[in-house]
Amino acid sequence: MKTKIIAEIGPNHNGSLDIALEIISKLKNKGIDFIKFQIANPNHVYSKDAFLAQYQKKNIKETSIKEMSKNTNSDLMINYELFIVYYKQFYLHN
Repeated sequence: MKTKIIAEIGPNHNGSLDIALEIISKLKNKGIDFIKFQIANPNHVYSKDAFLAQYQKKNIKETSIKEMSKNTNSDLMINYELFIVYYKQFYLHN
């Protein structure tokens, strides 16, 4: 059985469909079998005491980890569009 390779994109799309599509496009011919996005409800993931790391404070405009997470998590329609793009580029061509 062939080992499957999963590309962890996580929240690196920053909530942008265009960035997510660019990442998918760059992974297409790299031997990747699956891609994984990190999508969660920040209200269920972070406590009221959660805080930003120093590098995040330097590089983003948000003032809380919940706010940052809300801004980088895609809405349902973007997730659906990403699934369709992934399916067409990876699954149908492997």
